[in-house]
Amino acid sequence: MDGGTIERVHSIKFLGIIINSKLTWTEHKQYVYRKVSKTIGILTKCKEVMTHQELIAMYKTFIQSYFLYGLEIWGHSIGKSDILAKLQGKIMRHMFDCKRTLDAWSASNERITSIDELYKKTILRLCTKHHLNQFPLY
Repeated sequence: MDGGTIERVHSIKFLGIIINSKLTWTEHKQYVYRKVSKTIGILTKCKEVMTHQELIAMYKTFIQSYFLYGLEIWGHSIGKSDILAKLQGKIMRHMFDCKRTLDAWSASNERITSIDELYKKTILRLCTKHHLNQFPLY
């Protein structure tokens, strides 16, 4: 631009989402993983003095919000063996004192939604808004 050269970068953080040149979302998911991993200790300490319902509220406040941010953009890349799906399973095992992830999901009584299901619900909500012409006109 204006006679200058534009530097090519492998990835860039834009509005809190890391986008790389191949749109693989791996770097963004690693970023979310690091952020969420820092909050596991808080939940572990809180479970000694809180009920399951209070722990779930803490989870939705401090962890699920990281999963939801920009999920419409990168959520399609989530799979069962994804690092964030595995991390969510680890968190569930910590919250409900279970050795197996399946047992932890059962203990949650469907009060916590998997990342994959969060993505599906988010996309369904977007499609519904589009179908009902509820998006703002600019």
